[in-house]
Amino acid sequence: MEVINVSKHYGHSIILKDINFALNKGEIVGLVGRNGVGKSTLMKILVQNNQPTSGNIQSSELFKFFNENSIKVVDFETKKETLKDIYLNRSK
Repeated sequence: MEVINVSKHYGHSIILKDINFALNKGEIVGLVGRNGVGKSTLMKILVQNNQPTSGNIQSSELFKFFNENSIKVVDFETKKETLKDIYLNRSK
């Protein structure tokens, strides 16, 4: 999967700006950051529940078996969680 210059705006608020990264098939990654920085917005774009304002995603089929209900947001600043808690529940 390749994320190329993905941005998301809601009105005049810029939520994501020019996000770029690549993931190889089978790679497991965690998405961390403080509240309000766009983690959930990015995940919704990756699982195709939301469209970016600009940019594109190539080979997003890696995420097609996930749904929005399988996403668990973990606040790393206030809780100690194991890595398994940030993985998406693939059994649903």
